[in-house]
Amino acid sequence: IIGDVDNNKTIDALDASAVLSEYATIVTGGKSQFSEVQVKAADINADGIINASDASLILDYYAYISAGGDMTIQDYINS
Repeated sequence: IIGDVDNNKTIDALDASAVLSEYATIVTGGKSQFSEVQVKAADINADGIINASDASLILDYYAYISAGGDMTIQDYINS
């Protein structure tokens, strides 16, 4: 699922944190720690880059769901 980077069946702040950690690793020249599945889940805006924008979208969606929202993440992103 898009956004569920840790594959625990929920999209939450832990997923955003993982994205930020991966971004920090990559931007400082480190090797990606994500599997291919995690890379696809982390690239929320589908721009081919994992960065703070993806983490921000995950946090936005998490806040939406926490407030009682019921759209899927894909519908939320498209709205």
